[in-house]
Amino acid sequence: MKLFFTSSLLFMTVLLSAQIVVSERVIDYGEIGPDTSLEKEIFLVNTGSKSSLLLTNDFPRDYSAHISSKNVAPGDTVYLRWKFNPFSEGVFNDKITIWFSTMNEPLEIKVKGKVKYIDPYSNPSCPNFNERPAGQEKTFITDFVVQEQGSKKRIKGAQIRLIDRGVVAVDLSTDRNGERSAKLPIRYFYFLVEAEGYESADLYSYVNSKNHRFVFDLVPLVIPEPEPEVVVVEEKEIAVLIENLDDTEEEEPLEKETPEGAEEIKDPVETILEEPLTDFDSRAYRPNNIVFLVDVSGSMNQNGRMDILKASMIQLVAMMRPEDKISLVSYARSTSVLLEPTSGANKEEIIAEIRALSPQGATNGERGLKQAYSTAKSSFISNGNNRVYIATDGVFRVSEVEAIEKLVTKNSRRKINLSVLGIKGTNFTKKKMAELAKLGKGDFLDMEDFDKSAEGLKQLVKSQSKK
Repeated sequence: MKLFFTSSLLFMTVLLSAQIVVSERVIDYGEIGPDTSLEKEIFLVNTGSKSSLLLTNDFPRDYSAHISSKNVAPGDTVYLRWKFNPFSEGVFNDKITIWFSTMNEPLEIKVKGKVKYIDPYSNPSCPNFNERPAGQEKTFITDFVVQEQGSKKRIKGAQIRLIDRGVVAVDLSTDRNGERSAKLPIRYFYFLVEAEGYESADLYSYVNSKNHRFVFDLVPLVIPEPEPEVVVVEEKEIAVLIENLDDTEEEEPLEKETPEGAEEIKDPVETILEEPLTDFDSRAYRPNNIVFLVDVSGSMNQNGRMDILKASMIQLVAMMRPEDKISLVSYARSTSVLLEPTSGANKEEIIAEIRALSPQGATNGERGLKQAYSTAKSSFISNGNNRVYIATDGVFRVSEVEAIEKLVTKNSRRKINLSVLGIKGTNFTKKKMAELAKLGKGDFLDMEDFDKSAEGLKQLVKSQSKK
């Protein structure tokens, strides 16, 4: 009996010691047409301390798949590649289930889209890893043109950044003809275009073999010239000024005297700490228990909203310390806990979940908020910054408002506060979001600009966790 108990304990230790993290949990093909690539590739990372063996992967019948290796050593990455071969047109929602030896629950990947075209001559087989090494995708030349609106004058030195799920994937600068090209895979990108003397432009677009030329018309900045300052000087005043200039002598500065035996008092600015504080030092900032409640409704997939949010969250994660905890809850039609409270030391795991966020439908805010508060409560830190950060572009449904306000008020009394991250909302939604943040004893952060939003989120968390 004792041997059985010891063996069982050892088995459980091994079982829980390895964690397989998947790069994407939701794959959205969108509308599948003649030029849509049906091949997909994701990666899986073993973040545990034991090797993990692939036991089985369960794909629906209209998929063919390969994995680069069935055994995943600690810290290693394997690639899962498949090709979707639809049998009929219409909307599909499929589930891929993957079992590893060191996990007591399978990994689940949702695959969805709408089939509008079926190629009868398409090869149904998935390319193996001998044909194309892992991590490589089909690419093609994509052209960019940046010009001045109206005159169509080409702009040299314009910066073009391509954001892929919150990370800058490509950073280009236009040549003297205002042009630049790059090899890109088939997927959605958020484009940011900037040039000195012009208003910036952005675009969220799908890139494929039929949509691979992008022209950006930048609007010149209008800088008003300052009005000349008119100074009226009387003739008598001019004569006095000239006379004073002739009589002025340069005075020597007086030296400060320090009485004998007295200690000289130094300027506080010149005082140097024996151990300088770092940017997010534990001596100056309390530990954080942060739950991101992310709106993944369809509207978050527009105007680069999700990329702005992801990039800001990723930069915040880079700042987090081991004592900080981050959780991730999504809400749309349903609510999902995508990431249980996780130490800030596990940055790769957290970032992988953030990048995998994918908009998917309508909103159920009340249910999402309940789950977020429950997650925050489960990892409550005494004397810490316990807070839910709800990230959305809009407001809750009218039928939910009263219940949500009661929920926010009740939890703020329990020292779990609420802040709201407004992603490219309207003036009306911003007002409502600010009111909700005030009710939750928190702050409202208006997130419109890609770069400023990331810095704004970091400063917000620092101000709320300051000792």
